[in-house]
Amino acid sequence: MRRFYPDVEDGLVSRVLFVTLPDQFGKPMPLWKEMSGDQKAEMDIALERLNEVSLVGDEVQPEHMLNLDYLNKELEKWIKAQQIEAVNQDDRTRDVFCRRAAVVGFRAGMLAHFLYRGKKVTPTIRRNVTQFAIWVANNMLNQHLLRFNIQGTGSNVNAYEEVYKKLKDTFTREDVENVLLALGKESSVKQVIYKWRLLGAIEIIDEGVSGVRNRKTFTKFKKIKK
Repeated sequence: MRRFYPDVEDGLVSRVLFVTLPDQFGKPMPLWKEMSGDQKAEMDIALERLNEVSLVGDEVQPEHMLNLDYLNKELEKWIKAQQIEAVNQDDRTRDVFCRRAAVVGFRAGMLAHFLYRGKKVTPTIRRNVTQFAIWVANNMLNQHLLRFNIQGTGSNVNAYEEVYKKLKDTFTREDVENVLLALGKESSVKQVIYKWRLLGAIEIIDEGVSGVRNRKTFTKFKKIKK
């Protein structure tokens, strides 16, 4: 799996709904039952209905509109709940993947809603569709949380956020060096300080300068809250 999805943040990962298969170690091959005639007939009817509004022969069909405001509202609530949890747990992985999981859940709910067509859309049907959509979204999100971990905001914004978070609101170059060593980072203090100043994440609040060639003896920095 890692060979197919080496980069957790390239966008492809969030478009895949992973499923964990039960461990079959030491177990016989599972036997699958044949579908009954009634089950096959029901599936054929559903596929025919889906084809009628998508592709007939080689001809793409016109847009087919569905009113899914009720489903949108419930999934918006679900996203907000996931984001609150992400903030409470400082979990950027949940924050990143919950959006795409909600989209996939919505699409599953859309199919379920369509397949109820012919029946009056009752509160029970809306509840069933919503529960199914959220079940899909939860499963997708949980599988991503099991497999991937997104640290910080990504290297394209702040490559040293992990170091930044471990420092106090005011710190020195020596403090940065100690945290880099503790985390096993090989970047130089000079490089890290330069990137933070470029980002506008820190400012100099105190400097000590000797009289010999104006040599700096120490520099104290302060985090800039945004």
